[in-house]
Formats: sequence, structure tokens, C-alpha cells
Amino acid sequence: MNEIRSKIRGLLNERQSLEKISIQTFPPCKAIDAVIDRFWHVCWDLPEGEEYKQSNIPFPTQHLVLDPQNGSGFFGCTSGKFDYLLKGKGAVLGAKLKSGMGQSIVQQSMSELTDSHIPIHKLYPKDGMKLEKMLLEQSVEKTLEAFNTHISQHFIEPTKDMIKVQNAVMKAEMDTQIFTLKNLSKALEISPRQIQRLFQNHIGLGPKWVINRYRMFEALDTLNGNSPVDLADLAIKLGFSDQAHFNNAFRSLTGFSPAKYTKKNRNSAN
Repeated sequence: MNEIRSKIRGLLNERQSLEKISIQTFPPCKAIDAVIDRFWHVCWDLPEGEEYKQSNIPFPTQHLVLDPQNGSGFFGCTSGKFDYLLKGKGAVLGAKLKSGMGQSIVQQSMSELTDSHIPIHKLYPKDGMKLEKMLLEQSVEKTLEAFNTHISQHFIEPTKDMIKVQNAVMKAEMDTQIFTLKNLSKALEISPRQIQRLFQNHIGLGPKWVINRYRMFEALDTLNGNSPVDLADLAIKLGFSDQAHFNNAFRSLTGFSPAKYTKKNRNSAN
């Protein structure tokens, strides 16, 4: 559990989810490590007639996904939570891009792909469906090797603007004292207007959204743990003016209040 949790964030009902799915992560080959953060492989094998809705809070980045069940493609940022209905036996292999690197794969504004995607057969007419078929018929290792090779033959090197966005997102993630666009602008010495423009073009959503998303990751990391949580203290730590505002933000994103989520998640393990 600890090894998995160190590599993934944002799973809702984490304990129950990790009983239903198996998750592996793999580093990209050196040729594409400037744009690909990691590959992830999720597989499941549920008893006949059983279904499970897997929910998670996605990162502020794009994914190139091989999904024979529900459709492969290049997926833009998801503004809310992401739900996936699991049934039977299946697997998905994805490449998680580093934040700001979407245009290394698709040369258009990422704002056009927020909560949307480009099907694999349109993005790669010759090879897209072959990669998807490999996932069904061959080992994940062989598919991963082909996926690495394919991306290395089709991506473009990061531009200065992409790198600026990547650094800005990393700052929002790592500096837990950044709660506003003004904070981020001051830390980066870049004007708020320029940050807004860069984020809309390369992330698809604004900097305030990105900051809030990482604060929600912090909240989930805490609530998914085993220790008692003082919600009022957590709210202040995450930059909310009070617990009520934190409760509303968390409920709006996950569908549960922090207290109800904690109770549900911990009860599912018993």
C-alpha cells in the first residue's frame, strides 16, 4: 500500500479501490522523459455480474491512453472527478504527460481539449489501433516497449513556454503556502496575466484551478490515511478561510463532505 500511494494520488475510496484494481507504474524511456512523467497500467478481474465505479481526482495534465474497453486517445484535463465503470476483466495503459507538455503530442491549445479527447485512430491513423490491439493480445511489457517507441517517433521537444508552465505547476504543487494566483505570480516573478494565458494554452484550465486541485490532493492524502484528522486545522492548512469553505469545496468535487468521505472510506476497509 505505501509503495503504491507514493506513486499515485487522487483515488477516492482508496482502500476499496485498491482491492478492486491492480496498479503499476513505469518510467518512460530516456528519449521521451522530458515530456512523459510515467506510464501507468491498471487492470481488474471482477466476478461475473459485479460492477465497481472507480472514481479519482485527475492531475492537471493530459494523458495518452490505450483503453480497449471505453476508447483510446489523447485526453485533455478533467475539470471535475473522473468516474470509470469496471466490470469483467480488463486493462488500461496510459502515458501521463508532465504538466504543460500536452502540445508536445497534440499541436493545439489544450483549452480545446478540457473534458474532451481525440480518439486514437484520428490522432494516429496508422498505428493507434495496433497499439490498442497489442494491449489485448500481448504482455504489458511488450505493449509498453512499443508505446515508448511510438511516442518517441511522434512528439516534439518542449518549448520555452511549455517549460515555464511545467515549472509553475511544480511550484503550485510543492509550495503549500501558495493559495492564490497573486502568490504564484510573486513566487515566479511572472505577471498574473501571463500565467493565465500560459495555463489556458498549455493546461486547459486556469492557475487558480491548478492550485486548488493540488490542495484537494493534500486533503485526500490526509483523509485517506489512518490518523485522526482535525478538519478545522486541515482547512486552515490548505488555505481556506474556515472549515465551512473547505467542506463546500471538497463536497463540490467529490460529492461527499470531508467527514462523510472519511467515514465511508475507512468503513470500507472493515
